[in-house]
Amino acid sequence: MIPVTLPYTILIRWAAILILLTAMAGGLVKCGYSAGKASGDKKLLQHEAADAALAVIASEDARKAEREHAASLSEIAQSYEKEKDNAEKNHSRVVAGLRSGAVRLQEHWACDAKLPATDPRTGITDESARLRHESAAAIIAAADEADAQVRGLQTVTRADRATCGAKP
Repeated sequence: MIPVTLPYTILIRWAAILILLTAMAGGLVKCGYSAGKASGDKKLLQHEAADAALAVIASEDARKAEREHAASLSEIAQSYEKEKDNAEKNHSRVVAGLRSGAVRLQEHWACDAKLPATDPRTGITDESARLRHESAAAIIAAADEADAQVRGLQTVTRADRATCGAKP
């Protein structure tokens, strides 16, 4: 007698084999995915660590540049204050020089009126001469202070440009 196999049993066997192969393939895919994910996560962590280290270096470099720039601006401010003090001292020298006659104004700044420095009747000093001398000295001092300020601002601008890498 020949064994009789039903067509459904063959179909069921093939289905079981197909399911088993599919399960095995899924397991292999999951295993490969897990290994790839672990490798990718490791590389990501390495890149993040490298980025963090570079960020720390960049931050330190920025702080160093900021300190150097602040020191440069401090030197500029000290230089400006020194020039401003010199302008104030020059003001006093100019007033004294104008009063003594050691310093003379150019013709277009001098007063045309030839008034005596003191009134012969009262012996009182001519106030207008004193005011002219002080005004001339104040104008010179203001010009000196303005020059010092302009030089200071130009130096600050050059320092800022050098910090940013711009050419003058």
